[in-house]
Amino acid sequence: MVAYDEARDAACFEPVVAAVEDLAAGVMVLRPGACAVAARPGTTAASTSCRRP
Repeated sequence: MVAYDEARDAACFEPVVAAVEDLAAGVMVLRPGACAVAARPGTTAASTSCRRP
């Protein structure tokens, strides 16, 4: 375990957000490690989280 470091976690999550943005426009970062993307009408909301091992 390492201590929480928001700046480090945000920097580690940037490539994930970039990859998601390549697939879906309008990615919103909720916090380092969690983001949300818009869903088309009639579908459920989509979100993803990334946990470090």
